[in-house]
Amino acid sequence: MADFERRSGGAGWLCLGVLSISTLRQKELSEVIDDEMWNSMFKPVDILQQGLAASWTRNTVIRNNIANVETPGFKASEVEFESLMSQALSGTGFQGVRTHARHIEIGSGNPANVRPRIIKNESTSMRMDGNNVDIEAENVKLAQNSIYYNTLLEKMNSEIRRLRTAISEGR
Repeated sequence: MADFERRSGGAGWLCLGVLSISTLRQKELSEVIDDEMWNSMFKPVDILQQGLAASWTRNTVIRNNIANVETPGFKASEVEFESLMSQALSGTGFQGVRTHARHIEIGSGNPANVRPRIIKNESTSMRMDGNNVDIEAENVKLAQNSIYYNTLLEKMNSEIRRLRTAISEGR
């Protein structure tokens, strides 16, 4: 108890094993709470953030495809993310073992390491000039991605409200 009061400047309170988050800074709290529990508390927010970033990347790629619809020889690109994240969350993806901190990560076994992958479609051509952009399909993808992004944003706001309620102890 004396150690806790010393670290919190005597302003903290301890009651039935419950710590008041408002009296501790994040660093002090992470010393008291198990790191794994702390990380798991923010895992949904981290995953949603990755989904938002992937959706933003997909939006950029789709807009680039649309902008180049009349460019001879242009090949459309797509973003792969959801399947990679699904593999990482289910643990079915290949994961290399790092034996040194400076080694490059191999695979996506950890959801925090999943990044969107841009894939260029070289196999098809929609026109004689070699361009393979289908403007109708790209517009549908843009609308779907907009809905997906807004859905993730709403879920992110919900998670933040949930965490805020937990931190303020329901007040």
